Amino acid sequence: MEEPSLADHRGATAPVGPPATARAPGRVTAVLVLLAGLLASAAVGTWWADDVREDEAMAREHRAEEIARTVASTIRRHVDVTVAALNILRVEPAEGADIEPFRAWYELEDAGGRHPGTVMLGYIRAVTAEDAPAAFDELAAGLTAGYAVEEDAFRSAFGDDLGLEPGRDRYCIPTVLAGDLAVWGALGADRGVIDQCQTPVGGAIDQARDTGRVAFVPWGLDDHLLVVAPHYGEGDAPASLDARRSAFVGAMFSVIDGRTLLDTATGSRNDLRLELTEVHMSGERALLATTGGATGGTPLRDVTFFADGTWRLGVTQLGGPASPSPDVQGWAVFVAGAAASLMLAALLRTASVSRERALALVDVRTGELHHQALHDALTGLANRSLVTDRAEHLLRRARRDDDECAALVIGLDGFKTINETLGHEQGDALLRSVGARLARTLRESDTVGRMGGDEFVVLLEQGAIEPGPEVVADRILDVLREPFPVGGVGADGDADRDFPITASVGVAVRRSGTASELLRDADIALHQAKAEGRNRAVVFRPEMQAAAHERLTLSLELRDAIGHGQLHLDYQPTFDIASMRVTGVEALLRWRHPVRGPVSPLEFIPLAEQSGIIVDIGAWVLREACGQMAIWHAHGHDLRLHVNVSGHQLERDDFVTTVAGALASTALPARNLVLEITESMLMHDAVAVGARLAELKALGVQLAIDDFGTGYSSLSYLRQFPVDSIKIDRSFLTDIAHSTEAAALLHSLIRLGRSLGLETLAEGIEEEAQLDHLRREACDSGQGYLVSRPLPPGEVEHLFTPSQVPG
Repeated sequence: MEEPSLADHRGATAPVGPPATARAPGRVTAVLVLLAGLLASAAVGTWWADDVREDEAMAREHRAEEIARTVASTIRRHVDVTVAALNILRVEPAEGADIEPFRAWYELEDAGGRHPGTVMLGYIRAVTAEDAPAAFDELAAGLTAGYAVEEDAFRSAFGDDLGLEPGRDRYCIPTVLAGDLAVWGALGADRGVIDQCQTPVGGAIDQARDTGRVAFVPWGLDDHLLVVAPHYGEGDAPASLDARRSAFVGAMFSVIDGRTLLDTATGSRNDLRLELTEVHMSGERALLATTGGATGGTPLRDVTFFADGTWRLGVTQLGGPASPSPDVQGWAVFVAGAAASLMLAALLRTASVSRERALALVDVRTGELHHQALHDALTGLANRSLVTDRAEHLLRRARRDDDECAALVIGLDGFKTINETLGHEQGDALLRSVGARLARTLRESDTVGRMGGDEFVVLLEQGAIEPGPEVVADRILDVLREPFPVGGVGADGDADRDFPITASVGVAVRRSGTASELLRDADIALHQAKAEGRNRAVVFRPEMQAAAHERLTLSLELRDAIGHGQLHLDYQPTFDIASMRVTGVEALLRWRHPVRGPVSPLEFIPLAEQSGIIVDIGAWVLREACGQMAIWHAHGHDLRLHVNVSGHQLERDDFVTTVAGALASTALPARNLVLEITESMLMHDAVAVGARLAELKALGVQLAIDDFGTGYSSLSYLRQFPVDSIKIDRSFLTDIAHSTEAAALLHSLIRLGRSLGLETLAEGIEEEAQLDHLRREACDSGQGYLVSRPLPPGEVEHLFTPSQVPG
């Protein structure tokens, strides 16, 4: 027998008639019930139409608000990247043709299209009439070299003077640092535009210069916008207008394709038209960019927002609705109710009202109990019992038809942090929203359930997996990446915010077996997806089950490793690149299993992280390493001890006490201890992490950012946290001999660290050529197999004497 859908478990209450009806003849009773049913059907049909109409209006308004928030967020990101580019230019000036380091930074910044619509990024330098010819020559040389254009062809296209009109007291010379040179050529089509100071673009420059703030204005090119960030030499914006004009040396600018910006906000939907206008203080509106079809359609909403200026976004629906109109749906409800009334009247003619009433009450109560037993109380989705039953049903049909069925187990990434940040009430609201969104995404014939906590499950009928369950999993990931509106006042004071989340999906496909085996396979695949970095889908493979059992066994054995003396530390030296003198050592954890032998840290460290035992292991590493360094310190070796810190350790309130206890028990001076943290830890919770690092600095220890350059560290984050040094990831050394881009990136990272007063340490030095390159770049310190591999304490100590250091 076919399983009922979720809707089949909802309770229904039968109409209850007055006592007199029970004593009336069957025909009179049937007529009265029929009339009551028709009236009720008419009322319900009217209510249904009004409710659908209201829901559609609310959905349109919500969609318009979502699009406006996306446009506002994108505009703010464009302003932020322009300001960040100006800060980078202060640290790493792009002079003449030497703009490769800046381009390399911008390619990292815009990786994955994080700033849709950016056409061009450049710098406008304000020069006097006396300096203008030389500045033009420098510009021409820089552009032709940077874009592989012959200088003669460049001058022929734009003129020998690039449109510098004589007789002016100042000129603004633009340099394209990244982007489309053809758009720069569109600027040059009007000979006065190259002289930015005398054009409408010059008005934006003057606005930014005089206010000391970013100017975000329309640009003459069709549907393009311009962002201008003023540059006042080495300092910030002066306080007075005259001082700002005097100190002004130029501006960073970016050109944005407004149509691309709007298309990104709508996901390139062709049923919407957007109109972005600027609202002036006088109330006048200037159309900046549009996207979508021609005029006509149904206006949904005009949303006004502020993002370095006041903007209004008009959203218009093109074409008619895909679903039947509310009136049609209301009539359908009425017809269905009338048909049901006719059927009920026919039944009532052969049975007494009291009997029907009793049976209806029994059915209602039975339906309610049945629904409660099979559905999750929080989300209303199928619970574990119903999911298991449905899975058994799918497997029986798969065996019968020699077909396949699939289960997808979905886990929200970092939901524990969401609960701790927003509170359990908002966490429950988020779970309800996720369940509703999943139910809307899939077909009615598919089962959506909640297994508990932040895990959901989807069972796919055979027709849904013909293109492959991976396609369904990717669609689910895309749907869940759209931010969820979450209420409650946050740290920034907003009463309602869009909260972005990601999810991981485990997929299992079977032709036979039991429901528990199908769900187990999907759960194993989910854990594999989380282990591979989350925010992805992984399909179960048979070897995963053996690997999962192996990981569980290894995790249980790891808990006993400390007590049984199976863990020990090796130490790899760090050295001064200029003198090749050993300056410190990094403590590296090793595990010698009594049966397996040496176990790779790449295998057991993630297990320790997942199980939480990394906190106990980390405390042991601190005590052991500090004790060994205290011995070396007593022997006259004044070295620094580098110890890696896990994110789980840094999150604990007692971590500072643990560090202080390790220093006190070993009598190691705090200045000799360097704690290494990764960039991802800094980005997790900037406020909490910043407070924890400040407490550690108060102890006197040093702080270093490990694997620097592989994450997302901006200048603001480097300045916000009290770090002392950066360890440049080994990947930047691998290709410097064969890649100018790799060399440029390494150069920029070292210069960035030096400009911020941070010590730079390069990891993974294995070749003399790499060491020579780092010497030329004036990198401070290094570490790698060229000098020494990680060694036991007794073998590494002989390297501490300067004369014995290789070099």
